[in-house]
Amino acid sequence: MLAKEVIELIESKAPKELALNWDNVGLQVGRLEKEVSKLGVALDPSLKVIEKASNLGVDFLFTHHPLFFKPINRVDGLVYEKLSLIFKNDMVVYSAHTNLDISYLNDALSSLYNLKDVEPLLDNGLGRIGTFKGSFEELLNITEENLTKPVVVGSCEEEEFKVAVLSGKGLTEELIKICKEKGVRVFISGDLTHHAKILAEDLDICLVDATHYHTEVYGLKKFIEELNLNFITLDF
Repeated sequence: MLAKEVIELIESKAPKELALNWDNVGLQVGRLEKEVSKLGVALDPSLKVIEKASNLGVDFLFTHHPLFFKPINRVDGLVYEKLSLIFKNDMVVYSAHTNLDISYLNDALSSLYNLKDVEPLLDNGLGRIGTFKGSFEELLNITEENLTKPVVVGSCEEEEFKVAVLSGKGLTEELIKICKEKGVRVFISGDLTHHAKILAEDLDICLVDATHYHTEVYGLKKFIEELNLNFITLDF
C-alpha cells in the first residue's frame, strides 16, 4: 500500500480542511509514493515512540499530535535525534490533530456518555454539548471504566443535566466561562490548572479531569478500528 493511499483513507474521515489555522496537520516527513508495509499509531511523536517504531520496523507513523507545531530554525537535540531515526528508517510521519478532534474524537466522547441533543461547544467545531440522562455518579463510573479515574471538582445532584466534552486540553478558565454561559453543569476534558479549579468552584460548575491523554486516546482507538488497517499501537 502506498503512503498516499493510507493518507487518503485517513483524510476521508478527518479532512485536513477542518483543522484550525494555527495547526500543522498532514504529512510531516516522508514520501507520498513510498510503499509502506508496517503501520504504527501513537498519540505523540515522542522520541520513545519513534525509537519503538524504528525497532518494530514501522515505516508509516500516524500520530495525533504533530511532529512540528512551529517552524524550526535549526536541527539539534531531540529534533535531530527524532529526524535521524525517521530518515534512517525511511519512515513516513503523518498527523491529524484538530481536524481529528473536530471530525471524530469529540463525537466519540459524546457517544460514550450517550449525550442527547448534541451540538458543538465552540464555533470552530471543537467540543460537544449535550444532555446526560442519569446521575453524576453514573457519569463518573462511565469515566473511570472507559477513560481513567478522574480528578473531580464539585458535584451535581440532578438526574438529567447538560454536559460538555472536549478531547485534550479543555479545562481552561476561558472555556469554563463559555460552558457556564451555555448552561453546562459538568465539563469533561483534561489539563486542569489551579486557577481554573478555583474559577469553576466560584461559578458552581463541575469539572471532570479525565486527562489530556485519556480523553484523546479513547477516540483515537475507535478511529483506528474504523480505518480497518493493521496499525501497531505505540503509546497506548
